[in-house]
Amino acid sequence: SEAVDVAAKAGLKVRGRGLYWVIEAGARAEELEKALREEGIDLLAFPAGRLAAIPALDTALASAKGLRAALEKVL
Repeated sequence: SEAVDVAAKAGLKVRGRGLYWVIEAGARAEELEKALREEGIDLLAFPAGRLAAIPALDTALASAKGLRAALEKVL
């Protein structure tokens, strides 16, 4: 959850628990998705500006650290 706390502090609604999170980026979704992908973060994009971060179990810790670093950089 520390990884997505950055998004919440930036004013984005975040839902989920454990390893699976959805960031409700709204109008910022396209820009945020592009920036996170450029940082090497894999996301699933859903309608209404929702971005899902669903890491593979075998790389979960590294993925969470990467997501946090990427969010800190782009937000």
